[in-house]
Amino acid sequence: MAYIDVNLLPWRQQQRKRSNYRFVLFCIVSFSASIALIAAIDGVAKRLVEAESESVERLKFQLENLPVINESIALDLQRASKAQSELIKAWHSRQQQVSAISSVDVAESDGLAMTHLQIGGNQLTLKGEVESLSKLQGFVSGIEADPNWQNSRINKFQKAASKSAEFIIKSDYSDSEGAR
Repeated sequence: MAYIDVNLLPWRQQQRKRSNYRFVLFCIVSFSASIALIAAIDGVAKRLVEAESESVERLKFQLENLPVINESIALDLQRASKAQSELIKAWHSRQQQVSAISSVDVAESDGLAMTHLQIGGNQLTLKGEVESLSKLQGFVSGIEADPNWQNSRINKFQKAASKSAEFIIKSDYSDSEGAR
């Protein structure tokens, strides 16, 4: 008698084949997924390294240019300091001008009329009309009596067609009492 090998349960064999197929498929998918994950991590790592190297290069550039930046900041500070000192000088000058104007008795006396008063720096310029040279000389001697005014001089005395004459007086101012 011959013995025939008959598989009465073919579904088990098919199930084994399917299990083997699934296992191989799972291994292939897992391997592919791991390769993709490693590639993604590698790409991210490369980008991080590139970003870090760019940052290092930027810092190196800034460190190389630091003396230039410091010089620029120093120049800006010098300019600001110079501007501040100029403002302080202008303020003191303005105080001197106010002091100078208050020290001149600009009340119009008989026969003397002022038309213009100008202070530039430490110099006072008065313009006006006067009836006679003697009245103008009296006014100038009054200015000279003030210790703050020096070198007062009549720059122009011109007799006009009318009774009065035009004059220009220039005088140097120095605040003998200091800035007020």
